[in-house]
Amino acid sequence: MLVLWGPLSEGLEALEQSGVFQFRWKPDKEFQMLDYNVKSSEPEAKNKLLLKMEPLSGKVDALRVSIPEAFHDNNGKIYADTILIKLDCSRPAGQLSKTTCASELPVEVVISEDLAFISILPERLIDPEENVAIELELVNPEIGIFQFNAFVREAGGSLHDYQGSWLFDVNPM
Repeated sequence: MLVLWGPLSEGLEALEQSGVFQFRWKPDKEFQMLDYNVKSSEPEAKNKLLLKMEPLSGKVDALRVSIPEAFHDNNGKIYADTILIKLDCSRPAGQLSKTTCASELPVEVVISEDLAFISILPERLIDPEENVAIELELVNPEIGIFQFNAFVREAGGSLHDYQGSWLFDVNPM
């Protein structure tokens, strides 16, 4: 078993919530809401997520994303061989504009045995001035709200830092 770094901070596991009500936290220093783009929010649809990261504080040699349990089985599935790091992503002005990314960074992907985490190891260090996003292809699970959490490891470090969370709502329109 490959261990990339130690356990997560308390309270930062991937979460999921089924039902009609949507609970969101109030922004504070402990939880940082991150932005994302989604192709489809329909249940059981094949989907592509672009998970955008906040600016990095230093050079990064590993990223880690916690995965909600609903994505661990056939109800929802993540395709490891399609995970990419996209660099310098931007969205032109306008609500319907598509986000474009200037380049991709080759990566090695390791999924934990319990399917709770995806560790992404880029082929080179990611510079702090680079705008970073993680692209995932997946099959949406049934209806619910799912929290993915982002962690980074700075070059030469053994600890991971919480970057923020994405709340992904799967709900028929």
